[in-house]
Amino acid sequence: MTPEDDSPAVYDIRFAEPAEAELEAEYLRLAGVRFELAERWNEGILTACQSLSQLPKRYPLAPDKVRGGYQTRRMPFRIGRMGYWILYAVFEAAESDPAFVRILHIRRSS
Repeated sequence: MTPEDDSPAVYDIRFAEPAEAELEAEYLRLAGVRFELAERWNEGILTACQSLSQLPKRYPLAPDKVRGGYQTRRMPFRIGRMGYWILYAVFEAAESDPAFVRILHIRRSS
């Protein structure tokens, strides 16, 4: 066994269309308040999403179901007083497809 065999799997990150639309809408909303805030939020949430490329199952299953029957997980994201849930599903590698995480939604938390 080589050291590479012990390293955790690396998952591709893919965004579903609804998540892309939600990212853009929230960015535009924040940019209307303060452009610097929108830029900081955008960088932070994309970094958080990218962090799911390793050990994506570290966050719990979401209590609500998303269409498609996926086991949906949720990761919290906070910047200042603004809180969000990143809802995503983990797909293991198949014959010709690498393992990946699909970001399903970006939702504001209360």
